[in-house]
Amino acid sequence: KGVRECRSRPLYHIKNYMNRDGLSSSYQAFTEEINSTSILNSIQEAIAILELKKAINEE
Repeated sequence: KGVRECRSRPLYHIKNYMNRDGLSSSYQAFTEEINSTSILNSIQEAIAILELKKAINEE
């Protein structure tokens, strides 16, 4: 297998697989947050984000 590249936007949105109409407003907000979360590809990307750099240094 080759190396797969992560994307800055989700490949599969939750909204394509579930109906949010029956969910509470807080859970709807949670699912939107999951869709907007990026996965970093490397430690260099994490260090470029100040909050993550601080957390890394604390560890």
